Amino acid sequence: QITDKGMILMSQDDVLLSELQKTITDLEIELKKKNDEVNYLNREINALKDMLRNESFKDDLTGLYNKIAIESILHYKKNRADRSKKPFTILLIDIDRINQINEQHGVFAGDMVLRDFADNLMRLLRSEDAIARWSEDKFISILSDCYYFDAEVVAKKIKFFIKEWEVKLDNTILDYWVNIGISQYNMNETLDSMLDRAEVNLKSEKDKANLFRG
Repeated sequence: QITDKGMILMSQDDVLLSELQKTITDLEIELKKKNDEVNYLNREINALKDMLRNESFKDDLTGLYNKIAIESILHYKKNRADRSKKPFTILLIDIDRINQINEQHGVFAGDMVLRDFADNLMRLLRSEDAIARWSEDKFISILSDCYYFDAEVVAKKIKFFIKEWEVKLDNTILDYWVNIGISQYNMNETLDSMLDRAEVNLKSEKDKANLFRG
């Protein structure tokens, strides 16, 4: 439509078609971004799978992931959480009295306790929860799509079942217990910050336990 001043006015149909075209263009751009993200995730997952199949990323004693492997999984979980806005939580588990068991009964006895605990922990947790040996007497578990209060329930279950997970050497029961530091991932924080918080919470729990046991 042309006005008496020679200006071209768009009809309502033209305006609507223009808006629809812009919407289609925006959706195409968004779809390309999503496709690029899916391709990136597939590459990341395949690389992680290839790495975790490698026996060098397993702990020799327990057969669990070692620290190098679990750190890679933590990076993957962090990226996933930042995209999905769904948190994950870690349990940092300290096996108490391992040193005393080693001194009284030998390193073989301590190794028995660690292997038995690792086997029982794998059976207790979900298949999607990654578990690793973090250090000599510490384990770490990554609880997927899990909030802090849910992780507290899991920690209580572990402490409850410890009583049933008896380890015997000849006729001697190797008594041990666990302390657990919990840390939920806060979106876009560093993994170091999350792990430091787990260490602080673990120390706090150990101090309380020692005070209680006298």
